[in-house]
Amino acid sequence: MRLIKFKRTIFKTKISKKGKIALFVLSVVLMVGLVYLVYQNNQTDLPFKKDFSLVENIPQPLEKFEDYGLVIEKINQSAPIISGIDIFDQNVYLKAIEKGVALSKDSKNPKEFGNLFIFGHSDYLYTAPGNYKEVFKELDQLEKGDQFKIYFEKVPYIYEVFDSKVVDSKDFSVLDPTPKIEDDKTVTIMTCHPPGTTTKRWVVFAKQI
Repeated sequence: MRLIKFKRTIFKTKISKKGKIALFVLSVVLMVGLVYLVYQNNQTDLPFKKDFSLVENIPQPLEKFEDYGLVIEKINQSAPIISGIDIFDQNVYLKAIEKGVALSKDSKNPKEFGNLFIFGHSDYLYTAPGNYKEVFKELDQLEKGDQFKIYFEKVPYIYEVFDSKVVDSKDFSVLDPTPKIEDDKTVTIMTCHPPGTTTKRWVVFAKQI
């Protein structure tokens, strides 16, 4: 009889309000911990697990700059083309390539036969203004057969690389029109090489196709 009375006493014992709250909090903590351990153990086996490092490597859509612009998908670069620039006036062309890449004032346009001479930064002062200080940093990755686009008056013109080379900074022969046949439409792109120096130039030659 005493044993029966003892059991009845236990079940009739009331838990205080604070005790109930403590038990609830403890149960929640234990549940969260259990879920976390299960998640960690099974994480590598989940077929739908996301690799966020891959997302960071996906190239973002390039701007077209359709009025007048250059888009080189291989090196993930695009820039407005600033036309009518005097390539011998440093004050003028440095100001121009803050806003994009520069087109020599003696150049043709993509609708005309002849050559476009375009130039821009490969690496410039970090504190200098402008968003195109490294637009041509990887220009030397373009190889024969690679293609890129020049947009002019909202029309895309496709060019294919046929040659590239490094020249001395005082070699002005690259400024000459490249077409030897009058019905050619070509473009010459030039930048400093290697990036961060000014003694050499990397030059890419391409033909409209």
